[in-house]
Amino acid sequence: MGSAACCQLAARGVSVIGIDQHVPPHPWGSTHGDTRLTRIAIGEGREYVPLVRRSHELWQELEGETHTRLLTHAGVVILGRPSSSFLRETRAAAREYQVEHEDLTNAEIRARFPMFAVDEETEAYYEPEGGYVRPEAAVVAQLELARRRGAQLRLGERVERWTASPNGVRVSTDADTYDADQLVLSVGAWIDQLFPDGHGIFVVYRQLLFWFPIQQGYAQLRDMPTFVWALGASHGASFTWTGSTASPQSTGPGGG
Repeated sequence: MGSAACCQLAARGVSVIGIDQHVPPHPWGSTHGDTRLTRIAIGEGREYVPLVRRSHELWQELEGETHTRLLTHAGVVILGRPSSSFLRETRAAAREYQVEHEDLTNAEIRARFPMFAVDEETEAYYEPEGGYVRPEAAVVAQLELARRRGAQLRLGERVERWTASPNGVRVSTDADTYDADQLVLSVGAWIDQLFPDGHGIFVVYRQLLFWFPIQQGYAQLRDMPTFVWALGASHGASFTWTGSTASPQSTGPGGG
């Protein structure tokens, strides 16, 4: 989000200074790793649908400007039993926003996606426009464009404190002090350090991600869709498969 803010603000002619205590992309934030799942109908809340649609437009614009592949429409399958609120909300969001999709019966899942070992009650939602984004490549592309558009990037520089007044903000780092009209904090897990007043608003949760090499059946699994499997009535576990064309022995992008 920090690289996106720098990129989009600079595109609007805003004078931008971007500061990061590390040199992105790096493994200490929430954008490390090869892939992140994306889909239009959002089971976590249908209010996100317009934002996701716009993000897909922006990914494609970034691809064109940087000649980088960021978004892959591998399709997405949402699996769950009829009682799953996540599956139900996903379908409701798709209907409300007229998202292209298919509702699959148990028999249709088994015939179309035999790699899923479903029980007799599992149903599915399939969305062809879903897929995955390459987050680290996206960070690199957005920072490259931000630089082209005049943004000043201060990487490897740690913000120590900031203050605000009616006249603007002052940001002090371990290397310098900057004055600006506005401040955008996009610091992930460090939010409680730089915005202690928001301690009761923001809660940081650790989320573990894993990438596994395909050991067998590579030809069948290479182009499978991304998927979210709702294991309980309301909770889901997501796994992202990238469709990598690497050899079966390589530790190619997959995900969890």
